[in-house]
Amino acid sequence: DYHSAQLSVRKRFSKDLSFDFNYTFSHSLDIASANESSGSITGVSILNPLDLKTNRGNSGFDVRHLINANYIWTLPIGNGKKFFGGIGRVADLLIGGWDLTGIFRFNSGFPSPVPFDDGRWATNWNVQSNALLVRPLETSPTRTGDPNLFSDPTYAYQSYRNAYPGEVGDRNTLRYPGFIGLDAGLYKSFKLPGEGRRLTFRWEVFNVTNTQHFTGISTISIPQDPNLGLTPPATWGKFTGIQGSPRQQQFALRLEF
Repeated sequence: DYHSAQLSVRKRFSKDLSFDFNYTFSHSLDIASANESSGSITGVSILNPLDLKTNRGNSGFDVRHLINANYIWTLPIGNGKKFFGGIGRVADLLIGGWDLTGIFRFNSGFPSPVPFDDGRWATNWNVQSNALLVRPLETSPTRTGDPNLFSDPTYAYQSYRNAYPGEVGDRNTLRYPGFIGLDAGLYKSFKLPGEGRRLTFRWEVFNVTNTQHFTGISTISIPQDPNLGLTPPATWGKFTGIQGSPRQQQFALRLEF
């Protein structure tokens, strides 16, 4: 089941500036799924094939909030423009006629794996059930020092219990951190002698702010009754990767003829 509200705004202020803005608020529910980038089939296992509704929960690809925007702006600099409109031909060749482009994206986090019942098969003989919460818990990622899905791993660890016979446990109740990114490009075209000849220079930057967003966590398993006071392993809940890539830049020249 997928439900959403979608908003799109497109505006062209002049021949020099235009932008698109899109927002989606959505919720997806199912009995089994995994996001395509996970590379895992764990999320598509049915833990109790005799009672499918017990597996119902947030889809593995559920994203509650999604924003993307893009713009194209011809900078108001150079001959005939608002700034330095009377400069000479050589100066205009250097500072006039530049275009700035950008793509912005934000999305709230995908569901993250929940702890599984270690070494037990409460319902499905081939797939272990998940653990069950005994008190409210939300992810509260720490991004400095020793980044972890939880600000207090011990509290989170002791918030679960083992699945009882017939129980499938919690599904997709935790969330990874969200993602935010900005890519930008600066380019200019130079006319060359001859019909239709042009040279275009481009400078493109991906992840302009060089922001790192964590994803992936060490295997989080639950032994017998951690809510009785057991402490978690040292790696429990630690992030293992990042979303996207560090800042990258590229330069290009294109000759059209």
